[in-house]
Amino acid sequence: ILQPKAIREPHWHANADELGYCLKGQVLVSLYGTGNLKETFLVTQGEVFFVPSGTLHDVENVSEEASE
Repeated sequence: ILQPKAIREPHWHANADELGYCLKGQVLVSLYGTGNLKETFLVTQGEVFFVPSGTLHDVENVSEEASE
């Protein structure tokens, strides 16, 4: 659960992919690549996101309520 405007700090998983599902709210998922490459996408209630193993990423709550 992420409170409004909270960020799950940038991290990666060395030996596992990440599959996420948004139960409630809206989150902005950011993936960081080499150089200045950054990709972001909005995930809303009922949507799934995938982060490949070894990819630096963060999750930010961009809604006015807690996101789960």
